[in-house]
Amino acid sequence: TAVLFEAKVPASFWTYVVCCFVHVHNCILCSALSGVIPYSLWKKGKKLDVSYFWVFGSLTYVLICKKQHKALQPHTRCIFVGYAPGTRAWTFWDPVEHKFFNSSNAVFDEHCFPGNA
Repeated sequence: TAVLFEAKVPASFWTYVVCCFVHVHNCILCSALSGVIPYSLWKKGKKLDVSYFWVFGSLTYVLICKKQHKALQPHTRCIFVGYAPGTRAWTFWDPVEHKFFNSSNAVFDEHCFPGNA
């Protein structure tokens, strides 16, 4: 609940918080595996790239493909809510359109949590 409060998102986002936590947790050292990262076991020793980890609920500006955006609006303000399974993309909530979607083209502001503000 602390994550929901900090991110200023509704309780209905709880499943996204859990999925995000599990994804990150699987990428940290595990004493039960003798200090091995579970991710490296699944990816057969592949080194983990942590550059795509971001703070849950943070403000993002997601690039919209040319077919979907207006001339003066190449991006949309969204909220980061997790990692898209099986891809290098992230999952976002668009508060204007009231929809979730995945994208790998975004700029993050981890110091701003727009949530219900």
